[in-house]
Amino acid sequence: MPEKNRRKTVTMDDIARRLGVSKNAVSLALAGKAGVSEVLRKSVLETARNLGYLRGEAGASEAQSCIVALVPSYIRDDGSFYSDVFWAIEHESRARGLTMVTFGVNTQAQREMRLPAVPQGLSPAGYLAIGRLDTEYLKRICDSGQRVVCVDIRSELPISSVSADNINAGRRAAEYLLDKGFGRIGFAGPAFGVQSVYERWCGFRQALEKRGIRPDESMCILGSRQSFELLDSVPALMPYYHDLAQKPDAWFCAGDMIALSMCRLLKEEGLRIPQDVSVMGCDDLKVAELIHPPLTTIHIDRKLMGRQAVSMLLDGDSGTVSHMLLECSLVERESVGVRPRPQTHV
Repeated sequence: MPEKNRRKTVTMDDIARRLGVSKNAVSLALAGKAGVSEVLRKSVLETARNLGYLRGEAGASEAQSCIVALVPSYIRDDGSFYSDVFWAIEHESRARGLTMVTFGVNTQAQREMRLPAVPQGLSPAGYLAIGRLDTEYLKRICDSGQRVVCVDIRSELPISSVSADNINAGRRAAEYLLDKGFGRIGFAGPAFGVQSVYERWCGFRQALEKRGIRPDESMCILGSRQSFELLDSVPALMPYYHDLAQKPDAWFCAGDMIALSMCRLLKEEGLRIPQDVSVMGCDDLKVAELIHPPLTTIHIDRKLMGRQAVSMLLDGDSGTVSHMLLECSLVERESVGVRPRPQTHV
């Protein structure tokens, strides 16, 4: 058959472009699955007929859409914060008729710019970059034509993101400790290595400065400026703690795992919580309510973070960069006491 008479194969991408929707929405509509409105479903079917799309025709079959979750090595085995995020992403993906594929990305893969090899028969609807990934690596994925949404971390690149309102989390924690009467408050977390922690540090500083208190880094543990570390273990915290010029009366730890390690360290130092020193965390992990004393913390809705990330990836405007901040809330337990106010004698 002459080339000029050969009919061009119509794909789901053609339908999606015509309607200005995602390929996944087209796939759900054609398959009669939930996840799209009836109005959109009718529009997809009508457009498919008009364009001559035939699912059963050779060349018209499509690979199954999937969401690719990129997981850096440092959180790959994290059974605490990110487990709820992963669960929500997988659940939301299935509800929309997609498969979730998880790829661990180590330092070498990022350095060599090696993109994930998606299994045969699957077609990426987009990538979710979870946690801290190298900026150049993210740029390489975007340059490949794939849509990317960052989860929990906001990239310096023009990439949409879903994360907690970390500045407000740090602010609320500091205000809570100040309202309890504490003036010597320390901060613990890798502020120079993790953006979400840096944002919590900024919110913490803002609250103190608003009350006329100058943040004192001599009683804070902010981690290394040269290397990446999480500070979520006693061995990691210990050298910094012993080097402090002065010890705080209360600690705000930028993550619950840091707070739990801090509690253990303080107990090894012979201090009682909260009688001698108070400790507060951030994240509201399940383990926070199981330790003794139960940990006062800031709640982060990690399941909502996962669901919103999928929604932003599939439903958001591909030409618009947007950043969603999820509200945080205080969870008051027993690891923070009340600092007695000095008595005055007449």
